[in-house]
Amino acid sequence: MCRAFAGAGHDVTLFSRPGTDDRDDYEYHGVDHVFDIVKSPAFGTPWIREWRYARATRKEMLQREPFDLIYGRHLPSLALAARGDTPFIYEAHQPASRTGNAVEQILFRRRNLARVVFISEALRQVYVSRYTHLSAEMTIVAHDAAPPPPSQPDRFRASTHNGRLQVGYSGSLYSGRGIDVIAALARRMSRIDFHICGGSTEEVGECRRHASDCVNLTFHGFLPPSQIGTWQDSMDVLLAPYQVAVPTVAWMSPLKIFEYMASGKPIIASDLPVLREVLTHGKTALLVQADDILAWVDALQQLRHPEIRASLGQQAKEMLRLLYTWDHRAGRVLGGIGDSVSFAA
Repeated sequence: MCRAFAGAGHDVTLFSRPGTDDRDDYEYHGVDHVFDIVKSPAFGTPWIREWRYARATRKEMLQREPFDLIYGRHLPSLALAARGDTPFIYEAHQPASRTGNAVEQILFRRRNLARVVFISEALRQVYVSRYTHLSAEMTIVAHDAAPPPPSQPDRFRASTHNGRLQVGYSGSLYSGRGIDVIAALARRMSRIDFHICGGSTEEVGECRRHASDCVNLTFHGFLPPSQIGTWQDSMDVLLAPYQVAVPTVAWMSPLKIFEYMASGKPIIASDLPVLREVLTHGKTALLVQADDILAWVDALQQLRHPEIRASLGQQAKEMLRLLYTWDHRAGRVLGGIGDSVSFAA
C-alpha cells in the first residue's frame, strides 16, 4: 500500500516496528524504495508494549513536517496520532477486542476522521451494526490485493513434471488453514504431487510428523514475500482450504487469494460467503465445501484438463488486473479524500 500511495504521487512515510532479522525491508517485500520507513522498538508486557510503541511512533511523527493524512491499522498508534487536527483513515481487518472497542468508540466520533476502510463487506456489516453512528458515507470496502501480473502475453504452462499435476498451498500452517485437508488429498491422490510453502521451522516439523506417510507431499518452509510469486508459478493448481472453525473466516480477505489470482493458476477454495465477495465458482475458481474431502478430490479431477485450468486461471488474472491490484486499492482508499484534504505531492 505504501508503494501504491507513492506511485500515485504522494510523499509516504511508513512507521513500523523493527523486524526479526537484518534483511532489507524493500528487497524482502519486493517493492521499490519509493517511500521512507521509520522504526520504533518497544518492550514490556503485550499491553504495555503496544502503547509504548504508539507513544514512540507519535514522537517520531511530531519530529517531521506535518502530514496531510494519517493512515493506519494499529489502534493505539492511531489513537495518539489522531489527537490533533490531521485527517486520518482507519483500516479494520477484524472486530476489535474490548479495549480496542473503546478506542474505536473515540476514534469514530473524532471530527478529523476521514474514512473507515474494511477488508470485506461482511466486516463492514459487523461495524455498522455495532456503531450505529458510523455513517455509510464514511465507510468503504477495499479487499486485499496483489501486484499486477507481468505485462508480457499470457502463456498457460501445462504440467512439465512427468505428467504429474503439481498442486500448491502457500500461507500459515496453524489450525484451520486446511493443512489436514491437503494431507488427506495427498493420501487419496497418489498420482498428484502436493506442495506446502510457509510456516516456522517448528510448525513445518510438526506438520511433517503428522503427514509422514504422505510421500507425495512436500513442505518447503517459509519464503519471503518477494519469492512467493515465483514459487506459485511453478504450480499447476493452488489451494485455499480454509476451515469454518477459524473465527476470522467470517470477515477475512486473504492476501493469498489475490496472489493466487495474479499467478494465473487455477484456484480451488473453500466455499465461504466472504470468499464469494471476490471469487465466482466456475469462473475465477472452483469453490467446494470446506471439509468435504470428496468434493476437493472431484475438483482436482476436473483440473486434470489443461483447458479448464487455463480458463479459470486466465479469468482470475483478468479480474485481478481490473479490480484487485495495490494501485487500484490505493486509488479506492483515497478516492474523493482530496476534495477535503490538501495533499503534498
